[in-house]
Amino acid sequence: RPRVAEGASEGRIALEPEGGGGFGDDPLFIDAATGEVAACLDPEEKNRRSHRGLAMARLRAALDRAGPGAVWPA
Repeated sequence: RPRVAEGASEGRIALEPEGGGGFGDDPLFIDAATGEVAACLDPEEKNRRSHRGLAMARLRAALDRAGPGAVWPA
């Protein structure tokens, strides 16, 4: 059975790109909690706050709850 996880980040769009880190919309996405554009966040902080990072954390938790037989061997 497929496992699906979602994540959402609250924020707004900047008028001008800022920062040199990240990719895609990172220079334009202003994180609501920090007031910083995603491109200026430390990578670990960004992963804790981003929709991708939140979805991955939820997916990991679902797989942990499902047990070791739920994951294909490498």
